[in-house]
Amino acid sequence: MNASSAEGLEELESLCHRICHILERENAILRRKNGLIGDGIEELEAIQSEKDAKIALLER
Repeated sequence: MNASSAEGLEELESLCHRICHILERENAILRRKNGLIGDGIEELEAIQSEKDAKIALLER
């Protein structure tokens, strides 16, 4: 494996970890008893936007 491939795999792994972290945050909000009231909705939408952006990077 050349250096470029190794760097690409490291970048992919890092991106996957960030997506996983975003999904964990999203799940925590959804599980919170009153998580979707008021600010919870805005927080969830922000997390979903962040997740969509990271997934778009992954798809490239």
